[in-house]
Amino acid sequence: YHEGFPAYWTLLIAVAVTPSAFFFPTIKHVVNWRAFTFTLFVLLLVSVLWEATLGVPYAWWNYDRRWMMGIMVDAWAYLPIEAVLMWFAAMWGIIIVFELLRIHFAKGQSLSRSLFGK
Repeated sequence: YHEGFPAYWTLLIAVAVTPSAFFFPTIKHVVNWRAFTFTLFVLLLVSVLWEATLGVPYAWWNYDRRWMMGIMVDAWAYLPIEAVLMWFAAMWGIIIVFELLRIHFAKGQSLSRSLFGK
């Protein structure tokens, strides 16, 4: 099923992936990757179980398929792949913003210098 423009996917890339890819070199050395991975997997487990077993099958909410890419997970009540990827992107974006702010406040420098270096 694919009629319209994949706006949900485009928004996900524009808001979560592009800025985080830009700032990743700044924060990659200060992230606790083991804690991030554990928290990510717990968040993904809870969110997918919540959406796939309760939200979509019981029609508590639904997705407008005109704005999706058309890739659905059949085993999870035709949950759009964007819904699953959104939780990963949200976690990734949160850790990027948190570490950027932590670096900024720890250094006590101007925002541009603490974010982009020398």
